[in-house]
Amino acid sequence: MLYDLILRGGRVIDTAQSLDGAYDVAIREGRIAAILPSIAPSSARETIDVSGKLVLPGLIDTHAHVFQYVTGRFGLEAAKAAQQEL
Repeated sequence: MLYDLILRGGRVIDTAQSLDGAYDVAIREGRIAAILPSIAPSSARETIDVSGKLVLPGLIDTHAHVFQYVTGRFGLEAAKAAQQEL
């Protein structure tokens, strides 16, 4: 097997490679190994149909909880997060 996992048929958006369309994404050893219009399912141990889903290879989730204690013990003081003094 070439790959550990293939995500098939999702809408891949990867601005670094100017991709926006239906592609298959192959993953090997926790890293993206290939992004192609079609990858044979037999080349991976597992295949997941992600049709109708967005696939954003390499995207890092940059959200933050910016109101202290609103969501439990997590969150930042808004003034500190914005680096402003009150």
